[in-house]
Amino acid sequence: MRDRLDLAHRLVFLLLGIPLLASMVAAGPSTLYFHVADPANMDDIPLNAVEPPANFTFRHGGGPTAATFTCTGPTGGPGSQSHTVHAIAYAGLTDDTATAQGLRGEWRGLAYGTRLQGNLTLHWYIEASSQVAPGGDPGTVPIPLANVVVRMAMREGEDVGAGPAGYDQGLLIAQGQSAPAHLAGPQTQGASYDLVDGRYVYNITVPVAIVAADLKEAGFNVRVDVFTDNPACGTTGGQAMAPLVVIHNSPGHRPSLDLQVETPLKVLETNVTESKAGVVHLRATLLPVWGAYALGDATVEASGPGPVANTTTQMVMPRAEDPSVRPHSPAYFFWHWDARQAKGVAGEYALELTATDASGNAQQATGITFRLAEDEHHPPPPETKASPAVAGLLLVVLVGLGCALRRHRS
Repeated sequence: MRDRLDLAHRLVFLLLGIPLLASMVAAGPSTLYFHVADPANMDDIPLNAVEPPANFTFRHGGGPTAATFTCTGPTGGPGSQSHTVHAIAYAGLTDDTATAQGLRGEWRGLAYGTRLQGNLTLHWYIEASSQVAPGGDPGTVPIPLANVVVRMAMREGEDVGAGPAGYDQGLLIAQGQSAPAHLAGPQTQGASYDLVDGRYVYNITVPVAIVAADLKEAGFNVRVDVFTDNPACGTTGGQAMAPLVVIHNSPGHRPSLDLQVETPLKVLETNVTESKAGVVHLRATLLPVWGAYALGDATVEASGPGPVANTTTQMVMPRAEDPSVRPHSPAYFFWHWDARQAKGVAGEYALELTATDASGNAQQATGITFRLAEDEHHPPPPETKASPAVAGLLLVVLVGLGCALRRHRS
């Protein structure tokens, strides 16, 4: 009899279009942050979905020798790459301090392969400063700079052993550059600006077009160049930028990359068990494409023959110090319900798990079911009376059967 009831329940689910077990997520936007924090290293910057701490501020690039000038030769002078950075897709935690990042190789890359959808947008923050020595105060008078361009290129993989040039060898994934901007405080054109601690900070937005949509698990690197659109550099392919320009990273002004991927988050597995003590446990294995630390939150909605109260949850992240962890190391979410103490009503319950990543993309796993057996701890559900509509329908059916029987006898 119970098997027939279970089959009936499944048929009802199918007729209503309710999946018994589904895990779905639409392609969603993500924001990746450039953790620019080390003045000694602009070629090994972590790029991930975790925003720097709210109190973190960093500015770098100014000073009398921090010029970019390569349009008259292959190497240029001192500080010739002061306005070029290379960032790496990084699934691990970052240390947002002005010390060497020391990125661990096993955390480079993505949790799994996916595809880009739609174009990308780079937000790059700089300030034009008259500073000529560390600690100098440029005041609030803007230093005008004309024809400032920001260029971005995303490529597969990275080769640290080959030096900065190794970043530029992989397959091109996306590229773009901004139109020349005139930076001059209130007279700025082609960019937006804010005053931050008495300094003019400019946001240059770069539209980036996809060249090859596949993002492999091995990851990618992003190169960003800031330079002056100087016709004299066109013949040599080099770049020029005065030492006035400083990379800026502060709350509300984070260098970042907006993009959309096909599968931003996965629910890899769900499992429901009931302990001998009468506690129902849901364990879910969760993994965003940017790594477990890009996970936002997880919630569970329960429905069944009786109320579900007094539940607890727990999120367990990979141990950052564990040498065996990798970008594909998942997080584990636990949901607990002490059904015995709550005197849960016997019957079948359904759980809907919703997990979100740091960018708010949601993954739902519906149709996770479990059954509380009827015993001294779990009373049966209260009997429900048939609704007037159902009672009326039964009466019509009975009257019809009676009429048919009378006709048959006659």
